[in-house]
Amino acid sequence: WDALRMNMMISYQELVRTFPNGIQPTKVGTLPSHLAALMQTNINVQTLLTEAILTENRDRVYHAAMMDPHTAAVLGIDEIYALVDDLIAAHGDWLPGWLHR
Repeated sequence: WDALRMNMMISYQELVRTFPNGIQPTKVGTLPSHLAALMQTNINVQTLLTEAILTENRDRVYHAAMMDPHTAAVLGIDEIYALVDDLIAAHGDWLPGWLHR
């Protein structure tokens, strides 16, 4: 697995203080499979949320929440649906209209 194929960014964490040529990608090469697997669980959630936004599909928001490792470890499916509904209601003014349909 490499970072580009996994569609993720690697943080500079203060390693680069100035960007005389603009922001440039940094190749990190092959990641150990156990780290790639751990990161992929979060990338899956981000991918599903991106698809939800691009397709305006509220179901994919629920699916993304269900795929989140921490959420899935703590809540059942019905509780995840309720959590997403509560979050959309609480933050509705900041969210696109299609989520309220």
